[in-house]
Amino acid sequence: MKDTRKTKKQLISEVIELRQLAAALNTTETECRQSRAALQESEAMFRNLLDYIPGVSIQEYTTDGIVRYWNKASEEVYGYTAEEAIGRNLGDLIIPPEVQPLFKQALELGAKCTRSGELMHPSEVMLLHKNGSLVPVYSIHTVVCMSDKPPLMFCLDVDLSERKRTEETLRKAYDELERRVEERTAELAKVNDKLRREIEKRKLVEESLRESEEKYMTMIEYSNDMIWTLDKKGNFIYFNNKSEEITGYKIKEALNKEFMPTILEEDLEMVYDVFRRTLQGKPLHYEVRIHDSSRKKLITLSVNTAPIYKDKEIIGTVSFGRDITERKQAEAALHASQQWFRAIFETAEDSIFIKDRHLRYTHVNPAMERIFGVPASQLLEKSDKELFGDEAGAHIGEADSCVLRGEITNEEHTKPVAGVPTTFHVIKVPIRDNSGEIISLCGIARDITAQKVAIDELRLARINYRMIADYTYGWEWWKKPDGTFRYVSPACERITGYKPDRFIEKRSLLREIIVPEDREKWDEHNRQTNKDIGRREMQFRIKGPHGEIRWIEHFCQPVFTRENEFLGIRASNRDITERKQSEEVLRKSATQLQLATTAARIGHWDWDTRTSKMYFSPEWKRHLGYEDHELPNRLETWKSRLHPDDRRRVIKDIHDYLAGRLSDYAIEFRLKHKDGSYRWIYTRAEKLLDDTGNAYRFFGCHVDITDRKQTVLELKKSLAEIKRLKDLYEKESLYLREEIDLVHDYRNIIGNSHAIRHVLSQVEQIAGTDSNVLILGETGTGKELIARAVHHNSPWKDRPLIKTNCATLSAHLIESELFGHERGSFTGAIARRAGRFEIADGSSIFLDEIAELSIELQAKLLRVIEDGEFERIGSSKTMKVSVRIIAATNRDLEKDVRDGRFRRDLWYRLNVFPITLPPLRDRIEDIPLLVQYFLNIFTRKLGKNIVSIPAKVMTALQSYSWPGNVRELENVLERAIISTSGPNLSLSEKLGRNEQKTSESFKSLHDMERNYIVKVLEETDWKVSGKNSAAEILGLDRSTLRFRMKKMNIHKP
Repeated sequence: MKDTRKTKKQLISEVIELRQLAAALNTTETECRQSRAALQESEAMFRNLLDYIPGVSIQEYTTDGIVRYWNKASEEVYGYTAEEAIGRNLGDLIIPPEVQPLFKQALELGAKCTRSGELMHPSEVMLLHKNGSLVPVYSIHTVVCMSDKPPLMFCLDVDLSERKRTEETLRKAYDELERRVEERTAELAKVNDKLRREIEKRKLVEESLRESEEKYMTMIEYSNDMIWTLDKKGNFIYFNNKSEEITGYKIKEALNKEFMPTILEEDLEMVYDVFRRTLQGKPLHYEVRIHDSSRKKLITLSVNTAPIYKDKEIIGTVSFGRDITERKQAEAALHASQQWFRAIFETAEDSIFIKDRHLRYTHVNPAMERIFGVPASQLLEKSDKELFGDEAGAHIGEADSCVLRGEITNEEHTKPVAGVPTTFHVIKVPIRDNSGEIISLCGIARDITAQKVAIDELRLARINYRMIADYTYGWEWWKKPDGTFRYVSPACERITGYKPDRFIEKRSLLREIIVPEDREKWDEHNRQTNKDIGRREMQFRIKGPHGEIRWIEHFCQPVFTRENEFLGIRASNRDITERKQSEEVLRKSATQLQLATTAARIGHWDWDTRTSKMYFSPEWKRHLGYEDHELPNRLETWKSRLHPDDRRRVIKDIHDYLAGRLSDYAIEFRLKHKDGSYRWIYTRAEKLLDDTGNAYRFFGCHVDITDRKQTVLELKKSLAEIKRLKDLYEKESLYLREEIDLVHDYRNIIGNSHAIRHVLSQVEQIAGTDSNVLILGETGTGKELIARAVHHNSPWKDRPLIKTNCATLSAHLIESELFGHERGSFTGAIARRAGRFEIADGSSIFLDEIAELSIELQAKLLRVIEDGEFERIGSSKTMKVSVRIIAATNRDLEKDVRDGRFRRDLWYRLNVFPITLPPLRDRIEDIPLLVQYFLNIFTRKLGKNIVSIPAKVMTALQSYSWPGNVRELENVLERAIISTSGPNLSLSEKLGRNEQKTSESFKSLHDMERNYIVKVLEETDWKVSGKNSAAEILGLDRSTLRFRMKKMNIHKP
């Protein structure tokens, strides 16, 4: 007998294990369904995201090149619609011949690929637009491998057109910077040349006093600077050759004459003052402008003057003057270049800013002001923490610190602009001084909200600034009359690769290192130099010991004594290899600039207001349909083509800007085309001011925006549709935010009994139709879960199920909840609100506790069911919707119809397909599955380790009648798990026996609710609202409590 009882226990244990296994399998199946649904939702959302990523073309194609997917941005970048592209070969659509080999190689690699995510050939390429033009893009190809399908290729193309334009602007600034460095280098070379001449003079003085004097006078005579002396009366007593060369005056014309009339009249008084002060013993420096002998050329000199002493008495002055005319012109050109750069800074569409080392804004352009909507004065000297708050400011500050350490950063920030979150792509670079120390940082911010992409591989081009300081020194030599070298400077080794001693030992070495093509020219130069006493120059190439070729600029001068004795030849040589290379680069850059302007279809113009000279670029004329030679470069050419309605406004704005009454000139107007039509033009311009503050030059660029203007009209037509979709999105977003804390899910329907399978079968039958559904059942049987199951298996499953509990609000509030209200329609209606039926248009609405609706609202609901029409509270406008109604109640509607509490016609409309949910006591075979389900949930939630359910516990659970159904079971199990301390589940309370019918001692939920409300009112002395009131204790709104009191016929005695 003992063995027999032991066998029965084992069987019971095995049955329990089998039931637990079944519950686990059911849970696994549920999780699988959840995963599949989440995957489908994620795929749909990802597809939708890809379709609306502007500026980034994304294509999906097979390893044969056939396009399978083509997003919206691809239409903008390449001009083909999705219908035109899908099904065609990608190589035939957008791949030009020169890129075809790379494309084919990518297809071959894709076909061989066995691992997803591999990138192939990321590069910048030019691809074909539908109209035949080339589009610069950054192209990334990747492959997705699938076990049961051929691999798929994905291509992401980022449109680089805007970036190319920015690179061109920065390249111009770089070229200008390089030119300034070269000018500075040339000036330093001149200073070094003068220093070497002085050193050479000292060596010659040591060798021989006579020879030193001759060489000294020769150096002065043939110096690269003007040298002259004046007596105390201001007459010239010496005037060297350089002075003759620069001024054009002969020496005989200058000696013993007062040369002051050559000085510009405006500088004359200053020169007299300097001369008088120098005679008082003060060496001075000044700049003066003089005329040449023809009085046609104006020369600017930088002059150092000092007194001449004899026996400690000042007998005159000596002056050293350097022609700085070219430098002054270069400074003027530099000023003009700075003005051009300022124009770019001011007219750029991107935001440009500069921060100091303390990360405070020191410069911002107008685009930055437009983005923030405040003037620059409110941005300057402010930090990011002051502008954006501590958290955002600290994040930006971390990136700025990297820039101040020498890094170049690419960042993305989202900031509210005019109340709208706007994303900016920011490039920051360090700014260095001449010593290479970082003194500030510069940033360019571009609004990429419309081009925001969800792809990590997106790379933006990086900008490098490089400061070059390359100080070169001249290569000097002296040749004796016999052709041998008397002296060769050490710099020759750096320039030629040979030491000075090699040239002194072997005089033919110089001719040997000159390239053969230049030797004949060199020989002729030497012959002419020996015949002519004048200064000569030439350029030639030499070949270094390692085969390198260098360009040399050569200046030489025969040297004679006063007795006309030939002493030799003095020469100065400079390495101009880099200058030659720069000239070639500059020539190419000028050509590329012209091509870029033409390709970008940007016209430009320049007006000299002093001479009225006007220039229009060929592209400017092409905008109006003319070739370059067809329109004269005159101001009247432009005025005559202005639209009559625009002429007065445009000319007034020009005069106001030139007079300083306008701070910025950016305007739109119309110009007459050659065909008689008018084209819309957008122009931005800048002005240059002279020393008096008057504008002497007005220049700018313009773009034809006719197509954009026409597009505005089309955009306005789309505005109504966009607004409608936006309102619908806001309505659904509001509802989804209210539903975000929803815990239950239609997939949480647990059970395998015949009764629950019958319910699920009914759900499958009705879900695919648009018929109304009525769900009947006791409290806690899962009516809402069945409603969600119907909705999520219906054609409207992609839209949210809108849910309303008809018993939670008063009649007036439930009407507003269902049908909405207008602003001011009743007290507290501070804004218009959309009702649940309006939000549920095109979807399903779940009306829980439908029997609690008042008779008046039942009539309105009947109208919605029959005609799909209703009006908001306070509005006379009829709204029409298409909504599927799923209603639920725990009451006997047939009895309510007989008692007159529920409309019979509404009952017929709702009772199209009733689904009756069985109480838990009628499906006790599902209790083990439910127990296991809740056990898994609460053990994870509470951190318990309960591994088994004793048979007596399960028997007790299955023996109880569960008047509260599944909800009561859930609460009982949660309390049991909380109180269980071991691995076996134990009940914290005793449960009654299962009874087929509810005990007659039980009261209805309606009676229990009425009794409880009366009890709370009595305890609060019938205080309905306020602190410590019945409404506060019951957790109800005061209007809801009054409604229920009226409905339940509760009155204060």
